[in-house]
Amino acid sequence: MLRNCFKIAFALLAAFAVLLFAACPSPEDPLPSGIYTPGPGGPGGAAGGASLSVGIADDAWKSDSYNANWGVWPNVTSDRILTFDDMPPVSYWNAKGHNHAYADPFHFANGNKVTGVKDWETRRQEISRIMQYYEYGIMPSMAPDVIDISYVNTGVATTAFTVRHIESGRTFSFTITGTLPTGAESLIGKRSLGLTAGFNVSTTHGIGYCNYSTGTFASESNGSGAVPTLYGLDFLDPSSPSANVSYAWGMSIIITALEWSPEEAGVETPEELPFRGYFAADKVGYTGYSRGGKAAECIAAFTEGRKGTRLSFVAIGSAGSGGPALERYITPAGYRPGGVWSDPLPLDSEGVQAFGSFVGKPWYLLKINDYRSATRDNVAYKAVRGFPPYNEPYTREEIAFNQIKVVQSNAWSGIQSLSEGRRETPGWFSVRFREFLDLHPNLDIDYVATGNPNGKWGIICTTPFDQHFLSLLIPPMGVHLNDGFRVPRNNIESQFANWVIMDEIYKMYAEEAEAGNQKLLAMVNGDPDLFIWRNTIKIYDQTHGPTAEAQDYGDVMKAQLEYYIPGSYPLSPTTDPASSKFRDPPFPVDDPISRFDYYRMDWGRPGHPTIAERVRKWIPTANGGSAASPRKAMDWRGLVDDPEPLN
Repeated sequence: MLRNCFKIAFALLAAFAVLLFAACPSPEDPLPSGIYTPGPGGPGGAAGGASLSVGIADDAWKSDSYNANWGVWPNVTSDRILTFDDMPPVSYWNAKGHNHAYADPFHFANGNKVTGVKDWETRRQEISRIMQYYEYGIMPSMAPDVIDISYVNTGVATTAFTVRHIESGRTFSFTITGTLPTGAESLIGKRSLGLTAGFNVSTTHGIGYCNYSTGTFASESNGSGAVPTLYGLDFLDPSSPSANVSYAWGMSIIITALEWSPEEAGVETPEELPFRGYFAADKVGYTGYSRGGKAAECIAAFTEGRKGTRLSFVAIGSAGSGGPALERYITPAGYRPGGVWSDPLPLDSEGVQAFGSFVGKPWYLLKINDYRSATRDNVAYKAVRGFPPYNEPYTREEIAFNQIKVVQSNAWSGIQSLSEGRRETPGWFSVRFREFLDLHPNLDIDYVATGNPNGKWGIICTTPFDQHFLSLLIPPMGVHLNDGFRVPRNNIESQFANWVIMDEIYKMYAEEAEAGNQKLLAMVNGDPDLFIWRNTIKIYDQTHGPTAEAQDYGDVMKAQLEYYIPGSYPLSPTTDPASSKFRDPPFPVDDPISRFDYYRMDWGRPGHPTIAERVRKWIPTANGGSAASPRKAMDWRGLVDDPEPLN
């Protein structure tokens, strides 16, 4: 977030981030032997079985010049997936120059095509390795022959963990203190409670919660701290885990302990398990806000117990760059050469390079009735930067990009990029990530007309990935994105675009479950629609600050942990079951500017048109329509192939 708010953001992290419970690498950049895990396994309850499925050959896709250059990686054959040892050095990608397309998640690095869930679970492993190697650092091994995990229960639901590095004998201890909801004692041994985070929603939702201090595991300023020390790692090593990965390591220790049976833990009864047996490994969620939201997404992406159990739910609040915001998505800045909306980052050129080319774009403020009191939701308007929803009243408020300042008091401004963020707080990322070039210097997209300047950074477009790769490590587990319409610096529209991309995975799981996949049905208690409802979003009419989310966090979390659609369960007499607001698209996909970003997403889930194709069919004219004829290209189900009638 803004430099002058780092201390506040870090305090928010401590307060709100709470546990719910191309060639080979260059010779000077080797991977330390025996320290790092070979990569995460499949998720708990995986549908594809234990064997890896590597898709089918797709010669037509590989013959495309772009895919041949960017999509097919060197030194990985069609019969296997990418490993850490296969990763080209960063210089390999920098030498290729501008890459403005959004990397295809549905093709393996070897060019094979993902055909369904079984392939996807293998591709997910590959994507995880890409993100660890190049951006966040590699998760240290949790194998039982590398570290030993022990614990001691104290108090009602407090557990002290000790991790011993077997080879060196070094140890690291940390304590997690839990708070139980009323009546929890009757559930000892049933392992049916979840853990929640931040905002203490347990009092209204019956969920236990635990404080999770991320600073215990590593320093966000430089990545040093307990985890790299335990393993004997130099945090300046290109592969050393970032602070974010160290946070996920700590959560993985906790999940591993929750996976144990009494026999595996060496105890007699369930009451002697960690947290006295209250919490289930497959019912753990996490919430984080601002800097804590960036951490929350990485924790959800990389956490995994030894048995493959993953975080069940994550709420990512107002995280922006380094979280769910897409690096290449800079259309909110506006690009209108000659008065015509244009793509600022076309595939076949370096794109916009001059700050003066940005002109800004309008906000449309739609009055809505949220069926909740102002004290609980604080929502008066739904802002839609672009076309408003079809046939609904709105007011227009246009902001020139070079005049971005405050829409209301204490609003944030500009668009933060990873090129900027990796210098503000280096510990968020790995040392290797700093090597990627910013080929758009001096764009000044984090422009602020009033207040302190944030530096004239551009964007990083040489990466063979974008932040959707991080987000795609979360499905099919639950995720809830939220932010404020008046937090432009967080690039809210790009977060929605990322949500649309994630939806492809949830729908793929839902479709295979509807087709009768029993393992998938078991993951959602027999209701295929619940896969889709594991992907939720809500954007509030507010500036940067967690003022309205607590009740919604609890509603969505409770629903996902207890297997029902958010809002469909009478949690209390005063709770309105308006579940549709959790999948109410805050932005249209056929906006005259942002459509260019969707055009660069030329891929989609197996058996369906690409996202680009689906958006194009909603553009009525060559120039993208006009504000006089807005179109509603999405319904509550997201970017569907056959949307409901416009009227």
